[in-house]
Amino acid sequence: MLDWIYTALGAMMRFFNTISGSYALALLFYALVFKIVFLPFTIKQQKNQIKMAKLTPKIELIKAKYKGRTDQPTMQKQQQEIMELQQKEGYNPMSGCLPLLIQMPIIILLYTVIQGPLSYIAKPIDSYDASLLAVNGISEISDEDFSRTDISLRLYLDYSSDNAETKEKILSDFLETKEKKGENKAYKNLKKTLKTKEIALVGNIRDFVENGYTANSELLAKKDGEEELNANQLAIIQNAEAIKKSTDAEDRMTLIEDYGIEYDSIPNFMLWGVNLAHTPSLKNFSILCIIPVLAALAQWFTMWIMRKINPSPATAGQDAQTAASMKIMDLVMPGMTLFIAFSFSGMLGLYWIYQSILGLINSLILAKLMPIPKFSEEEIKELRRQEKEIEKAARAAAKQGPKYRSLHYIDDDDYEELPPIPEDKKTEGGNKKFGGDIPEIKD
Repeated sequence: MLDWIYTALGAMMRFFNTISGSYALALLFYALVFKIVFLPFTIKQQKNQIKMAKLTPKIELIKAKYKGRTDQPTMQKQQQEIMELQQKEGYNPMSGCLPLLIQMPIIILLYTVIQGPLSYIAKPIDSYDASLLAVNGISEISDEDFSRTDISLRLYLDYSSDNAETKEKILSDFLETKEKKGENKAYKNLKKTLKTKEIALVGNIRDFVENGYTANSELLAKKDGEEELNANQLAIIQNAEAIKKSTDAEDRMTLIEDYGIEYDSIPNFMLWGVNLAHTPSLKNFSILCIIPVLAALAQWFTMWIMRKINPSPATAGQDAQTAASMKIMDLVMPGMTLFIAFSFSGMLGLYWIYQSILGLINSLILAKLMPIPKFSEEEIKELRRQEKEIEKAARAAAKQGPKYRSLHYIDDDDYEELPPIPEDKKTEGGNKKFGGDIPEIKD
């Protein structure tokens, strides 16, 4: 259902890769385009922060009003007054979440394209060798059932550096699913499995063309030793002879295009001699391990700078618990980035570095053009004094206004002075205890 979106994003990525000649630069252009696309949402968030910052002194006044009282009814009343103030000023606390909710699915789409260079970025060509793409005993490729998944499967079997056991497992799972749940389900599962291996596979294909890299050496050695191979093992190495005949880079490039993929459109993951297609690992330490560390540091530094230039409205007078929570977040988020970047190819970590740098530049520009107002303690005290004067004036005005009488009963409090009692009524009737008779009660 989303294939057309992936295809469009992949075509854009392919264009950037073509004009830059480097996948690393293409990723930078890719990140820049979507920072521009998300700019209206970023501006909306900035406006929302400005609106909240202007409310901060008034919110502090409400908190000061109930200071020292932590019982539940008082806290509920305080929260109610704050919500009424926000509503009166047209501020919606949830409006800042909407841009993030809109961005999240788009960001997931971007990562999917980045992780699938063969499926979405490499350009297919009409001419291909059907016998080369076939997987003996599993699929016979023809014009009717040719697909990108078939290409990915055959390229994976022929050029991936994964061991023979992993490749056999993928083939056996495909056959088992095809038999039990049908071909559509089998291809769907296969497509998901191969997607996770595409970046590494692209690196292997580039190594093959440029250096004559040979995969499946373990199975080829068994075959040369006249060991008996099973059907899946034979399917894995069925193109070994054709691969061996490609003696120079030009022949190897032509061979790759026989699979139905334009070689020049396959991304080049090399950057300063480092293959970014590989996954950083501390066990096999290399310069590639710097990328996850840089990604985590870039995120932490961006968060720290953004908090300095755009302090949260809640920062003023924040309690120790809130401050501690923010410090924990400053460590947890970069820590998660570090962990994830060590779990995927170096490309993902590089993309996060670009995102952090561009996000920081974006925030600095917005902070200059749309600064968030900051209030000092003296300004808050002055505002508090003005509020008290307004309340005092309102109480004085209420005292001077007309006093309304109750319509239900007349009370002594309804008179500033009680009306005089006529002399002839003072001893007429009344309570005998006070020198008069008890008045007759009538309905």
